[in-house]
Order: sequence, then structure tokens, then C-alpha cells
Amino acid sequence: MEDLHKIGGTPAVMKYLLSKGYLHGDCMTVTGKTIAENLKEIVSLDFEKQDIIYPIEKAIKKTAHIQILYGNLAEKGAVAKISGKEGNRFKGTARVFNGEWKYSRESNLRK
Repeated sequence: MEDLHKIGGTPAVMKYLLSKGYLHGDCMTVTGKTIAENLKEIVSLDFEKQDIIYPIEKAIKKTAHIQILYGNLAEKGAVAKISGKEGNRFKGTARVFNGEWKYSRESNLRK
């Protein structure tokens, strides 16, 4: 986090994401200004002078470890943290828990 702070922190990343169309600049914030207005004076990320944040076009990895799931096991959607060792598909029996605490309780009962 200290390294990110040195290159402009979260505001600099937000300004970059806004420039790429990943943020809605017209959303109002608690400052009474829009996101775009708040980021207007923020210094842009300089990809030549730092190697903390990479441009989207030169991403280290095509996909990330966070995946959004939909389907019969997650009708309203779910977020899964994938370690990268799972492969592209899962075939087998899935055990679904309604939250971390229920999983923890169930796994402790099985010990």
C-alpha cells in the first residue's frame, strides 16, 4: 500500500479507471461533486515511471482470481476467489454454504 500511495494512491487508480470507462464519472459523491470532478486535479498514473499498476492493455494476467458466478447454485450471483489451480471447469459434487460462518461450523463438526 505504501508503494501505491507513492504513485498517487487510490485516486490515481480511480482516475485511470475513469479514463478507460470503468467508472461512471457522473456519480455524485459525499463531497457534493461527481467522481469526475473529484478526480479532475489528480495527477495521472505514469506507466513509464512506475511498475506498481500496469495499463489494462498490458495486464500481467488475462483474468483475475475473483470470478462472478451465476446459475442454479447462485441464482442471485456469487463471488468466488479462485486460486488459479482449479482449471477452467469443475465436474463433480458441489457443497454450497450460506456464508463463511456456516462453512466453518460444518467443517469443524466433521473433524
